[in-house]
Amino acid sequence: MLFAALLPNSLTAQQEVLYLNNANTTDEGGAASTPGDDAITRMLNADANFNVTAGTIGGDGTITPSDLSGYDLIIVQESVSSGNAAFIPDVGPLAVKSITVPVIYCKSEAFRNGKAVTDANAGIASNKSSTMVTVPVANQSNPLFSGIDFSGGDDIELFFNTTNDNGTPGGSTALKVLNNLDISNAAGGTLATTPEVTDAASSIVINHIPSGTQLGETATDVTAQDIVAFAFGYGAQVSGDGVNITSEALTIWRNAAYMLTGLTVPTTLYENTQELSRVLYLNNANTNDEGGQASVPGDDPITRMLVDDINFEVTAGTIGGDGTITPSDLSGYDLIIVQESVSSGNAAFIPDVGPLAVKSITAPVIYCKSEAFRNGKAVTDANAGIASNKSSVSVTIPAANQSNPLFNGIDFSGGDDVRLFLTTANDNGTPGGSTAIKVLNNLDISNAAGGTLATTPEVIDVASSIVINHIPAGTQLGEVATDVTAQDIVAFAFGYGAQVRADGKNITSEALTIWRNAAYMLTGKMMPTELYENEEAAKKILYVNQVGVGQGAGASAPGADPVISMLENDDNFYVEYIETASDGSAIPDLGGFDLVIAQETISSGAALFQPGGALGVKDVTIPIIYNKTWAFRDGRAITDSDAAVTATQNLSVTATNTNHFLFKGIDFSGGDDIRIFKEATANDDGSVGGTKAIDVLNGIDFSSPAAATIATVPEVTDASSAMVINYLPSGTQIGTAATDVLGVNAVALSFSYGATIMGDGANISHEALTIWRNAVYALIFGISEVPATLVDNPNYTTPKKLLYVNQQGVGQGAGASAAGADPVIEMFIADSNFDVDYVETPADGSLIPDLSGYDLVIAQETISSGAGLFMPGGALGVKDVTIPIIYNKTWAFRDGRAVTDSDAAVTATQNVSVTATNTNHFLFKGIDFSGGDDIRIFSQATANDDGSEGGTKAIDVLNGIDFSSPAAATIATVPEVTNASSAMVINYLPTGTQIGTAATDVLAVNAVALSFSYGATIMGDGANISPEALTIWRNAAYALAFGIADVPDTLVQNPNFVLSIDKVGEVSNVSSNVRAIGNRIYISDVKASTEVNIYSLTGALVKTVKTNEDTSFNFGTGIWIATVKTFEGAKAVKLLVK
Repeated sequence: MLFAALLPNSLTAQQEVLYLNNANTTDEGGAASTPGDDAITRMLNADANFNVTAGTIGGDGTITPSDLSGYDLIIVQESVSSGNAAFIPDVGPLAVKSITVPVIYCKSEAFRNGKAVTDANAGIASNKSSTMVTVPVANQSNPLFSGIDFSGGDDIELFFNTTNDNGTPGGSTALKVLNNLDISNAAGGTLATTPEVTDAASSIVINHIPSGTQLGETATDVTAQDIVAFAFGYGAQVSGDGVNITSEALTIWRNAAYMLTGLTVPTTLYENTQELSRVLYLNNANTNDEGGQASVPGDDPITRMLVDDINFEVTAGTIGGDGTITPSDLSGYDLIIVQESVSSGNAAFIPDVGPLAVKSITAPVIYCKSEAFRNGKAVTDANAGIASNKSSVSVTIPAANQSNPLFNGIDFSGGDDVRLFLTTANDNGTPGGSTAIKVLNNLDISNAAGGTLATTPEVIDVASSIVINHIPAGTQLGEVATDVTAQDIVAFAFGYGAQVRADGKNITSEALTIWRNAAYMLTGKMMPTELYENEEAAKKILYVNQVGVGQGAGASAPGADPVISMLENDDNFYVEYIETASDGSAIPDLGGFDLVIAQETISSGAALFQPGGALGVKDVTIPIIYNKTWAFRDGRAITDSDAAVTATQNLSVTATNTNHFLFKGIDFSGGDDIRIFKEATANDDGSVGGTKAIDVLNGIDFSSPAAATIATVPEVTDASSAMVINYLPSGTQIGTAATDVLGVNAVALSFSYGATIMGDGANISHEALTIWRNAVYALIFGISEVPATLVDNPNYTTPKKLLYVNQQGVGQGAGASAAGADPVIEMFIADSNFDVDYVETPADGSLIPDLSGYDLVIAQETISSGAGLFMPGGALGVKDVTIPIIYNKTWAFRDGRAVTDSDAAVTATQNVSVTATNTNHFLFKGIDFSGGDDIRIFSQATANDDGSEGGTKAIDVLNGIDFSSPAAATIATVPEVTNASSAMVINYLPTGTQIGTAATDVLAVNAVALSFSYGATIMGDGANISPEALTIWRNAAYALAFGIADVPDTLVQNPNFVLSIDKVGEVSNVSSNVRAIGNRIYISDVKASTEVNIYSLTGALVKTVKTNEDTSFNFGTGIWIATVKTFEGAKAVKLLVK
């Protein structure tokens, strides 16, 4: 042995090593090393000086192999039980006095009393969590520490983390220090200490114990050979299969093997290429998650990937605006990552100033900040600049570069392009921006290998651009000779926002793979060869329309319909829109998608639906939504002679199973009907004027009862063989051909594309989009992942239910509107935002339906003022009405009727206009006040109650009514109003308003009160009521049903309205005359009471004169219209006042 030790290692025989583990040790499902293939074994086997045999020790002490005579060194790992019989003096072959070759005992616990030795005082320290040892200066020259650098201090890190004993993470064990063991030879004491060591002379941590040393109290327990003893926990050594053990720990193991076999101990550090690398990941100090729209700094998808990789330990740090890095000590890191959130001009990058200047870095760096390589930042280069277009989301990898390790795991079989991001983002990760890749051009790079390995259309010259670059150490960047990379670096041009948008859903598996490969490359690890799968990435949906899909007036553009918009606004999805010929020739490989949607625009006989087609029932390879019932007729997608489609104008469907997951989020408290569309008036291109809505398929055979429709319409003949809304499980045969069997899960819908896009989102309901959304989630993520919320379609206004109440017996005079068809009700019927129910009831309100089914009720002026329905306790009583209401009955608010108020009294007036006291009030929205504050309500005040001519009906003013809230006062006046604060003409009455003097008459809902005669409203069947009056009605309904913010700002058009001024020049029997001379107006030939109303040409009432005799007065210059009314009738004349 002495002779061998004196020879060069290359001339010595290979040393045979027996490496023993406990017989039942495992790799713990991959969390630890496989016994016989741990980092120590691999190191020794890779060394030509050693040949390692992996053996075991059973619980009874049986060693396999049993013959130990052929070995030069035996290693006993810490996995072996400390009480194993193999250690016992006079019994076991591994007892210290019985060994025949040197042994490394990595089992400090075996040296406790009653195990390998007898020593009542020997025991393991309670704290086993130390991962580091301190080697006193006097011991640092010991051959066990050969190759270890102590220039930074006396401490050596042996393990990166504590573990459980079996190597799984989460435990608290690394070193098991033994104290108080009698060691007869002073040289046998521990060479390294920890805080748990009580006396180095009698402790075991790292010990070289010469042969002839007594251990313990028994004189015969003397080492028969040199031994080395370690206190290293087995779990810490094998956790992560070599990741957790440091190069220094393996160097000590190697040195021990060399020493005990008589080989010359190497003087270099053994590099553990699989050891844990410490990564510092730096973001700008003020970066945040933007309210959940982006990743939390320190927890983005890149960080999570590296944290989950046992090869890395990641510290999240920051760089302040002044260049301050936290943590400040960069010396302990093997890799530094600078994210794009850091400002390009940050002082940390500046040469001769910042620690991240390329010439100053002390560890490899990934610079994900292309902008930092502009002039005056990290480099000096007057030509270097960022390309103006930053919206590219993919890169092209030339074939020559595809073998570069940075692209390991990426599949190029489909072409050279690699998608990095699903879409662009703002710089902070919020949606709506146009940035993904910030290409740098025209940077001087001295080493040709440092040019970009990937291109985009923005790259001018790969040799001087940054997109994805591996730049070797020693490369000059820019024009200054000293700006030379001190370490290998990788540079990316990836925008921060695109990387963190939706917290991992926007970055592709390929982009993360490139990040991972860069980290492995720069830390010298063995490069993975598989793709890193981003499980959080948005799912890819292929949305298919047929070529030539139309866009009618007001409809959604192709590729931007409400379904696509909904899915694109969900960060869980990325939608790729295509238009294809009916043969499906433009449909890409479905292997790159998670779901395909076949829209209703595709011809029913399209080859792509046919057996053998890309989207054929038996051929489609990924989950699919078929929104084309017509395609499931005989001889098209399937064979079934009974299958036939009925095109219907149904706006709703009735759910037969309200608990079905496709209806999750829909409220069925009001019944089983589901509104799909607002109107059924669409053409195929979404323009108005057609009859498109829901296309029902009947007579289709399904092999599975689960495939039956879960919603019906009247045209469905048998739900078990109909297609309206169907979930079709994989394995379902559709039709009569045995081969037409789905190999994937599918959903079938029957919704017209034209109806879907009509109004650009205004026609498709929240519920319909919810069904679409639920179908997508169920098919991609699984039924259990379907959300339980209703999709909000901001463009769709759910029709509000309006109850319009007249009293029974309402009349219809000559030329007037029919009951239930007056101008007000017709306006609401024409408005798709309202569903109107008309009712005539006795005065007791007995025919008024349950108001809970309505959003608004209108009590028309036809109802008797003393009607029981208005009285306290009545269906429409002030304190009793349960939904917002428009009271158009001022007479009902007199004392002893709807309220108690002895002062309240009505004046029936013949005013045809009112004067607004607050022109900004929402009830007047859409009315033009540029000509003054007057609002024309009626053309004439000559109506009877039934709308026939010859009466005096117009506006009925209520005075003297008490309101508890000043906000309830009238917002319009006429001359008969005595006090606006206690008058009723046009009033908004907020909930909580007490009306009258009775404390109980308090509104529990918002209300509007109007004073417009029903007779004047219906006279002329729309010819007498002004656009302004209808606008007030409309505004009141919107404010009460939808909210004040939703009141439209347009004037209601009434094409039937004929203003009195439009009758100028008509023949009349009225004898009273009006004319203008100079600046005066003369009323002459007065034979009876005469009323003259003078209007501007816009219809605004300017002056009213009532007289029984001839008179005259000065008037302003202009052209005016005067109406003259007497018992003889009415006429209109034009006046020119100079």
